[in-house]
Amino acid sequence: ASPYKGQFWIPRVIPDFLTHWPNVETKIVMKSSLEMKQQLLLGELDFYVGLEFDNDPLLIKTSLMQDKVYIVVTDELLKKYLPNLKAEDVEEFEKGTYLKPFKDLPFLRLTENYKLRTRVDKCFQAEGIEPRHVLEVENIDLMINHIPYNIGAFFCTGLRMPYLKEMYPNIHFFPLLFEENFLY
Repeated sequence: ASPYKGQFWIPRVIPDFLTHWPNVETKIVMKSSLEMKQQLLLGELDFYVGLEFDNDPLLIKTSLMQDKVYIVVTDELLKKYLPNLKAEDVEEFEKGTYLKPFKDLPFLRLTENYKLRTRVDKCFQAEGIEPRHVLEVENIDLMINHIPYNIGAFFCTGLRMPYLKEMYPNIHFFPLLFEENFLY
């Protein structure tokens, strides 16, 4: 499984899998979706849980979920970079937003090998915004660790929301829009 999806799905799937197929040898591998897709095509894996990259006719795909992409911003960052923001604006952003209102924010970004990064980059490009990224990191957990320091906003999917809302009550999740639809 990809580390991002695996942390969510593996604990939910493995107990039932092992109950139904107790004699099947199971090995959990946590790698990027791209690496696992390559291993799958080489016959080194039987299946993987991760992101879909394209419509490869050699693969059979099953969608497990559609997971919206959110811009994650602390109260402190909103006050500092959007000082005229009203409570009504925040409520509207919570229904869905483009990046334009957040163009002046600093961003923590995943490295370019992440599918989430490439999807968000398309949004920046479509809106003609050059993101001000202050930190580029290898995984989402590193970004989460920086929340208390208010270094920058970042992007994640809904999988992380329940945990993050509990741990950091001062953050907001705004679903990202792209071409009049939610970004998944």
